Amino acid sequence: MRRVFLLVVVVLLVVAGAPAQARVGVPHERPFAAPQLAGDEVVSGVADPDGSLRLRATNVTTGVGGVVRDLGPRDEGARVAFAADEGALASAARVFQIGTLGGAPRTPGCPRASFAVTEGRIATSCLTGPGAITVEDAATGDVVAAVKSPDGRPEPVQVVDVEGTLLAYTFHVNRDVIVVVDYVTGRELYRVPGRFGAADLDRDGTLVRTAKTMSGCDSVEWFSEADPTAHRLALCGRSEALVIDSGRIAATTSIGGVQSLVVVDLAGNVQKILANVGSADLDGNRLAYRCLDRDRAWVESVSESGPNPCTQPPGSCSGDPGPAVYGVPDTCPASIKPDRVRVSANGAASMRVACVRGCAASLVLRTRGAGASANRAFTLARGTTTVRVRVSSPRRIPRAGKLVRAVVRTRGVEGVGERYEKTIRVLPPK
Repeated sequence: MRRVFLLVVVVLLVVAGAPAQARVGVPHERPFAAPQLAGDEVVSGVADPDGSLRLRATNVTTGVGGVVRDLGPRDEGARVAFAADEGALASAARVFQIGTLGGAPRTPGCPRASFAVTEGRIATSCLTGPGAITVEDAATGDVVAAVKSPDGRPEPVQVVDVEGTLLAYTFHVNRDVIVVVDYVTGRELYRVPGRFGAADLDRDGTLVRTAKTMSGCDSVEWFSEADPTAHRLALCGRSEALVIDSGRIAATTSIGGVQSLVVVDLAGNVQKILANVGSADLDGNRLAYRCLDRDRAWVESVSESGPNPCTQPPGSCSGDPGPAVYGVPDTCPASIKPDRVRVSANGAASMRVACVRGCAASLVLRTRGAGASANRAFTLARGTTTVRVRVSSPRRIPRAGKLVRAVVRTRGVEGVGERYEKTIRVLPPK
């Protein structure tokens, strides 16, 4: 009795329709600043084949996204900076562009500007002009507040960050102090003296910064209005990522010679470590980060315990550089649904393959003791998809009534595969 074996190899690449806290992958080019979380969206930067630069917003729950800003041609060697928050986006490429997500950009009257965004408002300052910061409504362009340096120093002021009605700024030339003010009332909350590298502001006015030390390792310190003294954390900071949100701090550091991202609370308790990570953003329990050696960014819960996609080889479940990935599991489960398969007189067959979370796959139809009879690569959406193949040689077409063994093999992110088998019967042609 002749038997025919079907082999299906399934590798998880594309997953659709997962909960909001599931891991999400989006394209993000290395010339851009960190991917930015803006409410339920993540804003990332992509470069088109023609060299133009674009900013994209992707909903982290549904995966729906699109271009929100076309930045024009790439500046060779230029780092493209942008910042986003719920309802507002500011970006800088060749010129400084400002506006709401999907709205028309506006250009301020200076060639070089620093900026930060918060909840529909954008704070900007000219790095070539007098010491003043303007806070605008991102939708209308109306000026909400103008903040001038109380020190009377002639050098330009630079925006560090803005959160709610709180603004942190420094002096562009020396960067020797950070001043935290309420830009609505004009009240100064506190100031942090000393030269610094990176800095970020939380909604409650807590500030985190990196500062040079004699050891050559940047210290990571936080300050607050209630206690504006340095609270140093046991981290060796780097400038690639430093962000604070809701009492959590995400900072890049070096662990065993590998650049890594560490998330800690204000007491220094470690909540997450990810190796091989460059820039990052943090919003509540959501964390967005870019892998160092890949043009890809990921969004996930701080409590996500799955494998690190930045250390997985391309082609694995969570390390693949392809389209957006949702709900990446430890393995890539799939199954073949029918108990019977009909093979036509010319060798065409259709089988229903189910992929719980969505996947890309290849199906190989083999006759026992011979090489492959048919090959077919395909992509499955979440659920069940009909896959059609054709046997390459008439003499390898299985006869009606014969039993066929269907085998599904999946490849997990750690390289550990799972095997699913099912015996099905061949039906006569119609």
